[in-house]
Amino acid sequence: MYIQTNFRYLFLLLFTITFTSIRAYSVVLEPCDILEIYGAPLRPKVSIPINPQKASNYVKAFPREVRHVGNFIVSNIVHIPHQTFELKLMQSFFRSLKVTGSQVLVLGVEKEKSNWWVSRLVHQNMLKDPPKDITSRIEFSHDLDRAKEFAKIHPNGTIILPDDAMYSGSQMQELIQDTQIIFGRKDYRTLVVTPFVTQNSLQLIRETGNNIEIFHSGIMLTVQDILLNKKEEKQMAPIFDQLFKSFNWRQTTLTYFDHKIPDFVSSLSVLEKNARANKKGVPVIQGAVPNLDGTFKTTVRYIDIPQKTYE
Repeated sequence: MYIQTNFRYLFLLLFTITFTSIRAYSVVLEPCDILEIYGAPLRPKVSIPINPQKASNYVKAFPREVRHVGNFIVSNIVHIPHQTFELKLMQSFFRSLKVTGSQVLVLGVEKEKSNWWVSRLVHQNMLKDPPKDITSRIEFSHDLDRAKEFAKIHPNGTIILPDDAMYSGSQMQELIQDTQIIFGRKDYRTLVVTPFVTQNSLQLIRETGNNIEIFHSGIMLTVQDILLNKKEEKQMAPIFDQLFKSFNWRQTTLTYFDHKIPDFVSSLSVLEKNARANKKGVPVIQGAVPNLDGTFKTTVRYIDIPQKTYE
């Protein structure tokens, strides 16, 4: 009798644990697993910090009268290694899951772009190390038609839009507006998960709709933020207006990642000489040295980017 009672107790205990773990967390794959179709998401092969000696050569390449600008650039660049990036991404994602309902769709739709890549990183990490305290049923998809179907089936569900970083926030705003059109409503609960953001992007996304929340783990300072923090705005702004006059330098950043150096729209950049028609620029993080006329013809690279960047 004693053995039988304990056997029943053990059976009930095992059943309870198993049932609880099933209820606590489940990942629903697409009809064909995206990791099988596209393979595991690639990660940066090596870290690419600033090379101090080459950075010194970069500063020396500036015209003497504005060399202090070169010093300012190099001393305020922020490098975020991939390990830190992925840690902050998953921290932001797990925080978002704690406020979701029972039905969640993680949507990465822009193939070969950061939103698509980041959703695959999250997907792989969730399968490898699922959290134990999440009570959501989570589906990953790269299909807007599936998103429309999901919203119809689950009118009170949650959609998560992941990305690596938000600079101006305009690309994420467009993605949110696209989903609003597809859903036929602007109040569908939307969570934006992106580990690094600027204050400008936060403001823009918050103005995009009423039922949008943003989960991030770090603020990227713009060049204007840095100048204001250092109380050098009045002194330096006129010089920046001269050297970087072709772009909105105030809202650009000096932050880069192992997986990406932001383009000339998001990162402090100089106009290519003889490129005034298409306004194409090269970021100073890639070594562009400005001339006094606001263009550049000299590049002194101080970040050693390998030929094969990814594993």
